[in-house]
Amino acid sequence: MPNNIIDGGIIGISLILDYLFTDNPFINFATIVVILNIPFMISGYKHIGKTFLISTVIGIVSLAVIESSLHHVEAFTTQPILATVFGGLLLGFGVGLVIRNGGSMDGTEILGILLTKKFLSPSVSLS
Repeated sequence: MPNNIIDGGIIGISLILDYLFTDNPFINFATIVVILNIPFMISGYKHIGKTFLISTVIGIVSLAVIESSLHHVEAFTTQPILATVFGGLLLGFGVGLVIRNGGSMDGTEILGILLTKKFLSPSVSLS
């Protein structure tokens, strides 16, 4: 973890577990993030639909593949504030693309979408 900064949610938990199991070649970020998101993807499929599931799988697999391919790239800054800003911008851009296309990239986002659907009044506009 460059700069010792992590994200929250399933992604953050996956990063911590990846860090703890660094010596185990079979346990890596990509595997962990996919496994931890499976229950949320199933719930999203049941309550939201097939299109949501497909978009979410594409988002989560893309995140896992990109993170795995960039995992060994040296950090471009040692300044924690710059790393936080750039990381937030890149992650926000990626999450925005996936949500705009009807999916999610993290189990906690799926949970948020499900809770919004359940508890928000139909008269409230989100746009």
